[in-house]
Amino acid sequence: MASPTEADPSDKIEQQSHVALMASGVALLLGIAGNLLFRVGELGLNALLAAILLTVVFHLLTRHFQLPLKGAALWLTATVPVLAAVLVWRASLPLIALSVLAVLLALISTALIAHDHSIKNRTFLKRQGQEDPEAEFCARGTWDLIAEALATAFHAVFGIFRLGVATRGSMVNWAPWNTRTGAVLRGVLLATPPLIIFGALFAGADPAFAQLLNNLISVDLNLLGNHIFVTGVFTWLAAGWLYWTVVNDGKQLPCSDALGIRIAALEVSVALGLVMALFIAFIAVQFRYLFGGEEVIQATTGLTYAEYAREGFFQLVAVAFLVLPLLLVGLWLVRGESARNQRLVRLLAIGLEVLIILILASALYRMRLYQEAYGLTYLRFLTTAFIIWLAVVFALFSATVLRGAPRWFIHGALVSALIAVVLLAIVNPDARIVEANVQRAQAGLQFDDNYLRELSSDAVPAILASLAISPEPGLCATAHWLLLNWGSTADADNGSSDWHAWNYSASRARRLVQESEDRLQGLACKTLVIE
Repeated sequence: MASPTEADPSDKIEQQSHVALMASGVALLLGIAGNLLFRVGELGLNALLAAILLTVVFHLLTRHFQLPLKGAALWLTATVPVLAAVLVWRASLPLIALSVLAVLLALISTALIAHDHSIKNRTFLKRQGQEDPEAEFCARGTWDLIAEALATAFHAVFGIFRLGVATRGSMVNWAPWNTRTGAVLRGVLLATPPLIIFGALFAGADPAFAQLLNNLISVDLNLLGNHIFVTGVFTWLAAGWLYWTVVNDGKQLPCSDALGIRIAALEVSVALGLVMALFIAFIAVQFRYLFGGEEVIQATTGLTYAEYAREGFFQLVAVAFLVLPLLLVGLWLVRGESARNQRLVRLLAIGLEVLIILILASALYRMRLYQEAYGLTYLRFLTTAFIIWLAVVFALFSATVLRGAPRWFIHGALVSALIAVVLLAIVNPDARIVEANVQRAQAGLQFDDNYLRELSSDAVPAILASLAISPEPGLCATAHWLLLNWGSTADADNGSSDWHAWNYSASRARRLVQESEDRLQGLACKTLVIE
């Protein structure tokens, strides 16, 4: 018999089962809400409302079950609606993709932090005044946090199965569930999915059978199936996320130290030293050719200055990106060495970091030359922003990993990435691209007006302003494009008439174009067809 001061394992299971049952119900409600919000298949106001709903539900559950979450989890969940607001504010597809990715990162990070404060290891034991002997938390480093994040993403997808297992205890102990009526209800629930699937297939195979079903059931089976599918998908994802954040047992993955993989500092120092030698040789060549003038480049490579700048630019960015895991692995391998040996490896890491900063500066210089020759595009804009973000990440690496606080590096890199997405939305890349290319046109340089017509509604205010400043040969095509997409006769889809997908940028573009419609009608090509 357990002593009065010991936590009874059966009580733990019962507590976790009760939490799992409530989380299952909440997941189903979130699935229904997801179906109602995202049935149009487009992102807009629905994404913001879903983010707010998920944040509120999470805070209510943590308050109800008294989860003592740290401030990091609270502010991370608060960032989810902020990041989702970008989907309402901007219409640029790359920016939307980055925002969705940022929302997923914030949710995974929230689940990762909440995982350390689970029901089993925190709430129940706090009430019992006990420590859980099974909760053996290690001092996690960077790689441990990365592994936990990947496990969190995995459980968010497949956690619904473990949630079902955890719910079984409460269902078994529920009296109505164990009656004959409960057995019939379980049979009906089990039969529902195959009945819907096979019924829909038979209806598609035989019109007479479809007519019979329509007479018996005055419901559009295709529409019903679509609603059930969408609800199921959102319920599935919500259940997995809630399991990992609220219900799970709090057990962590084994620490990376448990792997026992270590390499002596001499081997790691030699490897980093050779990499440094390669970097120094490359930088020496860069100074000779990149800063030696166009004559030197043409005489040696046969390329123009702009062509040379374009060659290898993305490879340099890849090199800078891959150096981070190289340094992290090197420092992790010597974690058991003496302080002196670890200091030697850190000095080599600092040297490599200085060299990579010079390579990033070279990449930025190449991009500037490339933009001066060919203009600004979305890919060039985002790549430049990525280089700047990498420089920030390397600064965080110096302030955390090289000073013996590796776990803060992941947190800092995540925060900087989320801030970068918000800053991109504030800067509005589409408008900056239009302004940069219009300035090129005013200077008499090459101007690709066709590319401007590939931008989103975020660019419309800047394009309208450019029409008054510098009419170009493609002026009539641009005016025609504006009217076709955002004029009074434009399709309703571009204006997001359905409130689910309402977008501020598209709404503003329609308003501005329609206010200038008379002027644009006079400029538009009468016979041009824009594909």
